[in-house]
Amino acid sequence: TDKTKYVKLNATGQSALLNALNEILDNIDKHSEATQVSVVLSEEAGKLTLQVDENGRGFDVKTSITKGTGIRKVIAIMTYLDGDLDIVSDSKKGTQYGLKL
Repeated sequence: TDKTKYVKLNATGQSALLNALNEILDNIDKHSEATQVSVVLSEEAGKLTLQVDENGRGFDVKTSITKGTGIRKVIAIMTYLDGDLDIVSDSKKGTQYGLKL
């Protein structure tokens, strides 16, 4: 028998994750000046990961968390989903967003 565990999101959870992705993509479009964006959804060992990488100009994550409404929305969604959000941003390498459930 297959004992693989899959992450299951109900319709509300799916909608919330999609809203988080849309918010990230909207912020990239408005602020990053990126020329490339990668979005990968994967599942491993019962954990769902949504990884968004872009090659834009980067930003100060700490300032954005306190002042930027977009990132705060994503944080609120991930809190609602009981997930984790990891943002790494560098002016020379762009920004990587990791959403994990």
